[in-house]
Amino acid sequence: MKKTIITLLTLAGMTMAAEEVKPITLGSWFTDSQGNKQMTVDAVVGLSKENASALDGDGGFTADGAEGITVNTIFTIDTASLYSTTTLQKGQVLDVVSIVLSSKQNTNNYADGNYRTLSITLNGTTYTSNPIQFSRTSGYGTMTYTFTGDNAFSFTLGDTLTASLNAIDGTAHTAYGTFKGQTGVSNFSAPSNLTDWQAAVKINATATIPEPTTATLSLLALAGLAARRRRR
Repeated sequence: MKKTIITLLTLAGMTMAAEEVKPITLGSWFTDSQGNKQMTVDAVVGLSKENASALDGDGGFTADGAEGITVNTIFTIDTASLYSTTTLQKGQVLDVVSIVLSSKQNTNNYADGNYRTLSITLNGTTYTSNPIQFSRTSGYGTMTYTFTGDNAFSFTLGDTLTASLNAIDGTAHTAYGTFKGQTGVSNFSAPSNLTDWQAAVKINATATIPEPTTATLSLLALAGLAARRRRR
């Protein structure tokens, strides 16, 4: 009996200790014409606003873009509502690597520079990204913001993040994609002329989660031991 208890405790410890750090991607999303969830940032890359708007077929999802913005652009991200291809439990802690937004389609006059950053406020603390990195295409592109050093941060799945794209007084902000009909992001609260629109957001992060194979084997072993005890 004593040996059995020790073995069970050992296997339980193996199950709890079997963890690994995995890359996780979450994003704002819409439902396409086939009824599938699509992460907006990835779905619209390389498309014109007309072709992007046609992805869902019924007009519920609409794409456009903004440029010449001279005030900070502010919106919130509801992390509990973001789509992830990995099954996550609410309360999972994620370490942010980068946040990616859609850049405006068919724009050649990007006003990029070291002052182009994204700030995230969480629980009263603000984290500011490294300077913007562009990926330009003939349609929608991407704007990537990384968070490192003192600005590296984590969030708990279910948190609301307040995002602010900075603008420099007298200098137009980088052009970005605007959308309607997404889940996971609020409408812009600023600028005032865009309050019916939303940003497209993708969060690249890492999470420490149980390693499925080892955990499953340990649970099976526990079940086997319990079955043998019952037969005795």
